[in-house]
Amino acid sequence: MALGFAFGVALLLAGEWLRQRPLQRAIAAIRPNTVPPAITSAGLFSAFASVYAAFQLYQLIGPVTAFVALAALAALGIALSILHGGMVAVLGLLGGFVTPWLVPAEQPSAWGLFAYLLFIVAAALGAVRYMAWWWLGWAALAGAALWTLLWFAGLWAPSDADPIGVFLILLYGLFLLVRHGRGATVELVTWRRGWLGLPAPEVLAWGAALAVAVLVFVLVRMDAYGATSWLVLAAFAVSTMIVGYREAVFDALVLIAALLVVAVMAVWHLPAIIDAGAALYTIAGRPFGYLPGPIVPPALAPFIGVSLAAAALFGLGGFVALWGARRPGLWALASAAVPLALIAVAYWRVTAFAVDLKWSAAALALAGATLAAAAFVRRRDRAGRFDLVLGTYAAATVAATSFAATMALEQAWLTVALALQLPALAWIHGRLGVPQLRPVAALIAGVVLVRLVFNVDILDYPMAGLAGANWVLYGYGLPAVAFFFAARGFRRHGDDLLVTVLEWGCLVFATLLISFEIRTLVEGRLDSPDYGLLEQSLNSVAWLSMAYLAWIYARLDPRPVLVFGWRILAGLGAAQVVLLQLLAANPLWSGAAVGDLPVVNLLFIAYAVPALFAYRFAAILRAEGHLRLARAGGILCLVLIWTYLSLEVRRAFQGPVLILGTIGDAELYVYSAVWLGLALALLGIGILRQVASLRYASLALLMVTVAKVFLIDMSELTGLYRVASFMGLGLILVGIGYLYQRFVFPTSSQRSVSAP
Repeated sequence: MALGFAFGVALLLAGEWLRQRPLQRAIAAIRPNTVPPAITSAGLFSAFASVYAAFQLYQLIGPVTAFVALAALAALGIALSILHGGMVAVLGLLGGFVTPWLVPAEQPSAWGLFAYLLFIVAAALGAVRYMAWWWLGWAALAGAALWTLLWFAGLWAPSDADPIGVFLILLYGLFLLVRHGRGATVELVTWRRGWLGLPAPEVLAWGAALAVAVLVFVLVRMDAYGATSWLVLAAFAVSTMIVGYREAVFDALVLIAALLVVAVMAVWHLPAIIDAGAALYTIAGRPFGYLPGPIVPPALAPFIGVSLAAAALFGLGGFVALWGARRPGLWALASAAVPLALIAVAYWRVTAFAVDLKWSAAALALAGATLAAAAFVRRRDRAGRFDLVLGTYAAATVAATSFAATMALEQAWLTVALALQLPALAWIHGRLGVPQLRPVAALIAGVVLVRLVFNVDILDYPMAGLAGANWVLYGYGLPAVAFFFAARGFRRHGDDLLVTVLEWGCLVFATLLISFEIRTLVEGRLDSPDYGLLEQSLNSVAWLSMAYLAWIYARLDPRPVLVFGWRILAGLGAAQVVLLQLLAANPLWSGAAVGDLPVVNLLFIAYAVPALFAYRFAAILRAEGHLRLARAGGILCLVLIWTYLSLEVRRAFQGPVLILGTIGDAELYVYSAVWLGLALALLGIGILRQVASLRYASLALLMVTVAKVFLIDMSELTGLYRVASFMGLGLILVGIGYLYQRFVFPTSSQRSVSAP
């Protein structure tokens, strides 16, 4: 073992001697010279292996001696890397991190291990700063984080919070100091204006901040929210704010500290991270999105106290720091958003979003504080430099006021309160011209859309009050109005995706409002499993009416929501008319009662009114050049009219229930008469207006009637009904022939007579 160690030392000396030779220097000046680093690495490995073998295989030396020797060799390797290059640095850093694993202590000490790790990381960062080996800094960060997680996983004891806390804060400080070294630029993030280049030391410091934030979060959890872990968290947050204030390139680190604090408060004393996630979003047995609660922390007073302290730290600290910061808007965001997030978390943890006027008063107090901050900024800012700050505090005031309304109101009012923020944000945006408010408004609009469109829990809301005057009226009506005015406000300063989302949201909410109101009027509740012919017909008429109004306004202002919206609504209405009202829910086999009165009954709403819309939309489509769709609309119009008249005949003979059954002679005859009358009407209109398609429709209906007379009436009718059927059909055919000869295909003499 001694000879092996001596051989390693000899190789180290030989590598340094060879590096200093003139020939090797000349080679190194032309290209990388790998011979001296290879010899040095071999010597370092030989010495390291000899010491470890002497300890582990033959017990020639004790663990303390072995640990010190191996640590010294690792430090020597890092030091020699400055002369011999990165290969030696990797070997030294690797040896330094594996030494505690190769030479385990009988009673592991957190103080000893993390002091040693801090020494290894400091040595590596010294080489990083001197040689600009930023990859070595990432390796040192990964090793330190891995050892910390391994200690948490297998060796943690409550007394270890002190050494690990000190280690994490000092580790954070070491990586921040590396920024003062030299280094190349790293392309980190792509922006619209091009590549944002950040120096490699700053990228490394950002990575260290993220890693330390995660480790501090784990430390707080492992320490069961003890005093030491709270001091470590406070030290991390305060140091981050100080560094961000002094070093402009690190000002965004305050957002990492803010997210860390909010995350820690959100999971305070929850049983486990995985269990908390399962509790927040449960699928089995409950609707997705179910929030449990309240999950009150064991010690409520410390929870509230720490929440208030954190809100004061970021709220007041961010407000003070923004006056001398390069990016005051970022500090204003932290100052305004963290208290809002903390009050929302505390409200959930303590009350599970139940109505509580005390929490509403707290939210109003927060709104007053942000309003006071906005007023102070407006008085101090004479040059308009802090418009973004002013907009941020104004938006926070709106959000806190909405929180207060949410905490004092129930069910649908929660979403209404969120929706009412949008016109307020649009007004603030118009007054201050702060573009950063647009993504905030987009986020709020997305939340409102998800809650009102995809939230199945709304079907269980009680329907109190008079029919039509329930929560649906304000739950969807107010968001629709809010989206409408917000879209108009934001559109004045830019027609972008946000405006499109708001306009479509207004249309969706208006459609759902009308549809749900119809459902409550017909069924009395939203969760009814029935969807009968009456509700189908009313919905179809409502959708087609909205489509027609949208088409009218689209001619004045061709907005995408109007141009495509009327097509979508008309398509939905037509599909429901065909698939449900004509086929699935037809009263001939569904058994739905259609009413005793003629004309003013369910048949008129289900078939006659949609026929009028089909005729109008067919004309619109024909004018726009969509001939196939126009032809389909015309056919649907004819089918609906024929269905309506036929079912009216059935109602006149059978009463309000039209189930298929026995048909009397009189009823069978009237069908033929009505169909012939409809064919004549179509023919007359087609001749007068010179529309060939109406004449073809008349001929098609006439052929159907002729087939009915010969195939059905001949065998079913008796007596005078049979005679009247054949005589009437004959007269009609003669008359139609005359009309065609006179007006459709006139002879040359008839043309000359009619020419004058």
